[in-house]
Amino acid sequence: MATCLSSKYNLPIKVCGSNSRGFYMQLYTGAGAPPELDVDNLPSDFMKISKNRNTINFSTADLLRLNDRAQEATKEIYVMTNVVVNELIKDLRSNIGCLYKLAECVSMLDMLHSFAKSCTLSSYVRPEFTDTLAVKQSRHPILDIISFNLVPNNIFASRESNFILITGPNMSGKTTYLKQVALLQIMAQVGSFVPAVYASFRVTSQIFSRVGSDDDISSNSSTFMLEMRELSYVLQNVSSNCLVIVDELGRGTSNEEGFGICHAVCEHLLTTKVSLLCSYLSVFKSLSSLYACQQRGYAIVQKALRDCMSDGSTPRQREA
Repeated sequence: MATCLSSKYNLPIKVCGSNSRGFYMQLYTGAGAPPELDVDNLPSDFMKISKNRNTINFSTADLLRLNDRAQEATKEIYVMTNVVVNELIKDLRSNIGCLYKLAECVSMLDMLHSFAKSCTLSSYVRPEFTDTLAVKQSRHPILDIISFNLVPNNIFASRESNFILITGPNMSGKTTYLKQVALLQIMAQVGSFVPAVYASFRVTSQIFSRVGSDDDISSNSSTFMLEMRELSYVLQNVSSNCLVIVDELGRGTSNEEGFGICHAVCEHLLTTKVSLLCSYLSVFKSLSSLYACQQRGYAIVQKALRDCMSDGSTPRQREA
């Protein structure tokens, strides 16, 4: 149709389409187009003409009829598809239990394959379960795959020394270190080897985390409100055999209020005997002096004098 119209009227016509309009004809009126090409000079056969910056869009009676036929055919396809899908669901409903079991078996096989691959092809170690969290030269399981110069970190927490404070400058890896502890705990309890030289974990019933500084427009919640809401859930459900990860609590409010909240939360969680790992903002430096017996780790970032090495990589190392 476009070829016939182009030959009949000697115009560079092409066919275009959109979800809202369907198929339509288009003429280019930009640089290089005939100067007499204008909306007022188009043939009377052209209908529903609209002009944009460099194009003129239009249709014809035959094209409108074809669009109607295409829409009717699409509706019939949807109806037939719905009938076929409903019949398929009816046939599968009696065997849905087998499909769920099949999905669980495939998922279990995939998990066991991943465990076997990680413990045979990587420098992972089988964890022990004691009453102490002690991991020597641990590595983040994801960064261990994508980073070539990752510096391992030690982790230790016991019943008597269950409070770990992590401090350091921005981009030093404090949050990554906290997430690493939680990931290793999960990997150990699901039966996986862990990336470390030695690993001993205390079995935990729950892992609570207060990480991130986002707000939530959908619930009309600010950063501070989300912090307090999540922290309230942690304090109401925590027990002595839990692992709690808190990252820079109080950053959603003023320094004075943030320091007071951090102090109060630490005091309460210390009485529950949970394993608590906490990083805090640099403005809360006096927080570490309040707890003389807690472990203190300092996250360090080492950068080369040049931004990139000869192979194009950046030698950034994180240590806690």
